[in-house]
Amino acid sequence: MRKPAVPRCLVAAFLCGLLALVSLSGCSAKITHDPGLTLAEKVKSSQNAYLRYAQAEEDARREGNLEAQERYRQAKEGALADAKRYDQELAQYMSSHPGRLRTDALP
Repeated sequence: MRKPAVPRCLVAAFLCGLLALVSLSGCSAKITHDPGLTLAEKVKSSQNAYLRYAQAEEDARREGNLEAQERYRQAKEGALADAKRYDQELAQYMSSHPGRLRTDALP
């Protein structure tokens, strides 16, 4: 008999939260006042979240957990919408501040 996938979902959620916490704590060391760099980080973070949710959705599909699969699909779509929004904001920022954001300065 197969064990329920709920503990795996909880572990995945915990690990995502831990990863976010570690990422945020690392950001405190490098204080930046450039909105362009902040937007670039938000784009990157949203894209990474999209990939994590896509993998979790696939794992839930393989396990046959339709409820978790739907939750991860919705979260994935939200992350994609965020990434698109931040990317658009970054493009607007870069067009209004030419030469201000250097891509080689991105981590």
